[in-house]
Amino acid sequence: YWSEAKTISENPFDVSFCDFFVNGSGVVICSNNCADSKEDSPELFNGGIGYGLRVLVAEKAENARDAVEKACNLIEKYGYASSGRSYAFADKNEIFVMQIVNGKHYAISRVPDDEVAVIPNHYTIHEPGKNFRGYENLISYAQKRGWYNGSDFDFAKVYQSKETYGIEKNTFRHVKAFEILLDEDLSGLLKKEWQGLPFSVKPAKLVEIETLKKILRAHNHENYKHTDKPISICNYETLESHIVQIKNDTDKIIIRKALGRPCISPYLFFNFGKIFDLNSSSDDGDKALFEHFKTKPEELDDKNNSWCRSLEIQEMRDKLGAETLKEKLKIFENSLEEKIKNNQPSTTIENYLDFLKKI
Repeated sequence: YWSEAKTISENPFDVSFCDFFVNGSGVVICSNNCADSKEDSPELFNGGIGYGLRVLVAEKAENARDAVEKACNLIEKYGYASSGRSYAFADKNEIFVMQIVNGKHYAISRVPDDEVAVIPNHYTIHEPGKNFRGYENLISYAQKRGWYNGSDFDFAKVYQSKETYGIEKNTFRHVKAFEILLDEDLSGLLKKEWQGLPFSVKPAKLVEIETLKKILRAHNHENYKHTDKPISICNYETLESHIVQIKNDTDKIIIRKALGRPCISPYLFFNFGKIFDLNSSSDDGDKALFEHFKTKPEELDDKNNSWCRSLEIQEMRDKLGAETLKEKLKIFENSLEEKIKNNQPSTTIENYLDFLKKI
């Protein structure tokens, strides 16, 4: 399953770091921009690797640990082309977070089985796993550059640039997600000098699908303005949102996808064995990959493309403040859940397109 982010740009970096994958072995691959690292002289081979990292790992990884190993191999050979990036590799048993610095340095941490990790757009690993590859090089390089003097090592604090460490738009979203998971007011954390938040937390109660939806749809206030400051989890830059339930049988994996801003978009969901392409008119994977950096303007103005149509309606909603749209989408989402329970997933995309045309 490949969810492709498209944009019109002469700079390939603009579309190198958004795509989302679930492969045939049940490995989920997603990533987050981590603002800027301190690195200003990265070691790169032939310009380094960017988009190719996620594609190659998605094509080959047999499980989450294997995904980490393959990513390490690629980074150590080519070096990473972006300033700072976080990858999450998940399978039915484990989740690993790999946070990369421009060049050939990275930190790896395993998410504890009974905890939840939250990653806004900054580094979140404080104590990298000492038994993972790259740990010793991470320490020695930081000492060589004068970023670390040998006291307690905190990867996020040592490698994040001073300009992007603890900035409001990231810390606010980080705290907001933890508030939902822990079911308590943590606003006091925003008033103190930023000392970092834990990599992961034990939630107050069982994390269910509705919990994840609540996090991904979270705003600062109930007015649902996507331009609020500080920036909310669901905001004007949100292109799409995914929730994946990984199963022992890969054919039974359930992928939920909200087009655009999830607060006013239903999570369309379907079994891994029955995939519908929401973003592209092409069902030829090789052709789509070849054309990934060559999006044509007309592709982003296709009235029959559900993703384009969704964004258009959401832009309209933001301007008109139509709260009723949110209520209608909730009703529609409930009807989708009933269809899934009744083994009718193949009708959901068609119904959603029809629904959009009627609004």
